[in-house]
Amino acid sequence: MTTTSELGVRARLVESEKELGVGGPTGLLDVAGLADRLGVGERLIRRLVDQRRIPFHKIGKYVRFDPEEVSKWVDRCKVDAVR
Repeated sequence: MTTTSELGVRARLVESEKELGVGGPTGLLDVAGLADRLGVGERLIRRLVDQRRIPFHKIGKYVRFDPEEVSKWVDRCKVDAVR
């Protein structure tokens, strides 16, 4: 069973992919792009990277995210309701 908030996150991911063409020619997102898609702040994304709690790619000094990997990560982070 999917929750309303989970559907909202997925919908934002899909909508952003359509609007932005999945992060340019490489298909990867930067911190700002991912924060915008998930509806959270850049600071949270950077903290998740620092704690290695979110899948990311390090390209030189740049941190990038694969939208598919992030979508799977969001699915794995789902917490079912108690009732």
